[in-house]
Amino acid sequence: QAAAEALGQLGNPDTIPPLTEALADADEWVRRGAAESLDSQHWLPTSKAQRARQLTVLGRWDALAELGEEALPSLLDILKAGAPAERAGVIAALRGMPCEKAATVLVDCLRHDDASVRAAAARALDERKWNPVDIPTRAVLAIEAGRWEELPALGSDAVKPLLDAIRRRTENAAGAQPAVATLGRL
Repeated sequence: QAAAEALGQLGNPDTIPPLTEALADADEWVRRGAAESLDSQHWLPTSKAQRARQLTVLGRWDALAELGEEALPSLLDILKAGAPAERAGVIAALRGMPCEKAATVLVDCLRHDDASVRAAAARALDERKWNPVDIPTRAVLAIEAGRWEELPALGSDAVKPLLDAIRRRTENAAGAQPAVATLGRL
């Protein structure tokens, strides 16, 4: 990080290429230092993909939402390997994107390993007034939104999503209890 920041403080245009490369560095702090250095130099990205990478590293989720589909690759990278706070920001950005691809990513997030990502995706889909076309996805959305009362009406199509929910919540017996209780009512 210190090296990336030092490059930015030089104010030399020759530092731009290594700093733009550093936006994709494996180390989160190197990425952040590069993004802040580029920002301090009033760097203008040459592509929307570069802009998306910079905004993602800086955590400017509203600006990413405005960027739209061009931001999706950067956002997907954070969903896979980002810190929990970054993942929450990604969901916020996706919630603000009107494109259908963002809704598709949010639906995929309903099955994410991280419970906070699943719950945030469910809230975002609800805010978008998204209506699942298939019953299993409707069941997953209801589970992650905590709307257990909707599941008995879905019948046997809710069994697999409920079993999956129980498996994901085995580390927390209290978290699995609503799924177990609902399964008993089917």
